[in-house]
Amino acid sequence: LAACAAAAGGQFRPCPFNDTATRHEMIEKLVTVVSFAGGRIDSMTLGRKWRERFGEEELKRYLYYEGGKYSLSEIMRESSRFEVQPTDDPRRNEIILKKKERSGKAAVPTQGKDAASGWVALALEFLDAMRRSKVQPDASTYTALIGMCSRAAAKGDKGMVDKSWELLSEMKSRGIQAELSTYNAMLNVCANAGDEAKAKEVLDIIDGAGLEYDAYTYTGLIRVRGLRSLDAALAVLSEMRQNNLKPTGPAYNTLLSVLQRAPLPPSKAL
Repeated sequence: LAACAAAAGGQFRPCPFNDTATRHEMIEKLVTVVSFAGGRIDSMTLGRKWRERFGEEELKRYLYYEGGKYSLSEIMRESSRFEVQPTDDPRRNEIILKKKERSGKAAVPTQGKDAASGWVALALEFLDAMRRSKVQPDASTYTALIGMCSRAAAKGDKGMVDKSWELLSEMKSRGIQAELSTYNAMLNVCANAGDEAKAKEVLDIIDGAGLEYDAYTYTGLIRVRGLRSLDAALAVLSEMRQNNLKPTGPAYNTLLSVLQRAPLPPSKAL
């Protein structure tokens, strides 16, 4: 009862779940719903989103627990994962997902390498919450996570290369087929981390799977070859044209970023 009293501001009152598996199960599902809403949602919309994702009966199972009747706001107010704030409408509360762990780690930074890496860590939390809530991640889920690794790598976190490979290995172990977009994201992680050797491994997988490069693959390849030289990046542009793929805006933008780092004048023209 002491934990329940602390959550209730020092007043002893019935705790809806105490520390049972039922409570943890519901909290993880609530984390999933609120995170998919961007980390902030009002209590009435939360109830609707819950019903869409998990169903009415599942909600009743938690709210009518051991003969008691509890509101979502009350349950979330007792959790360290959320902040519950009143609004002008007495029927609604604002639910906010906290940006720190129960263990007391600092909130996710908002700028620089640490911010990008922190958001990857938070996204991996959501992945865990999905699994615990029996919501199965798919190829799009993992591709999005690897895309976040790419952003962190661009901010200077070279450890994201290993993290992206871990995610690729995990999705394969779960029987989830990686798509070309997944490998494109992997290619960008390697390029942003300056790891041409790992990028070659990604390309070998694409070639081995018999997948045809699209404009995004070539754009990533321009970024990779640009690590070597401007001429190597320009050769990728020529290869795109030879394969009847029109260079896109992102491809040219990537070439411009390579050009910024290249010694002048370049030996070839666009």
